Amino acid sequence: EDGMTFGEAMKQLFLGKKIALPEWAGYWYLHEDGTIHCFTKDLTDLTTPLYEKYCMRNDWKIYDKVNELQLKEYQESINKEKK
Repeated sequence: EDGMTFGEAMKQLFLGKKIALPEWAGYWYLHEDGTIHCFTKDLTDLTTPLYEKYCMRNDWKIYDKVNELQLKEYQESINKEKK
């Protein structure tokens, strides 16, 4: 499956979609205040994604339910390790 360019991914982001790169467990999303946030696999919500690092990638994807399940499983494993 082909991915999207950075520009195509940004269009989807501004349409309300969560976007990600294949190796990410987290995603970027458009916050209600109009800024782009990065939600990481470690449950950190960052307000300044590193655009320059990823703008040349052409394998962006829409973050979907499968990704959400993977993130939930990762979070549960982290919580078990903390106990």
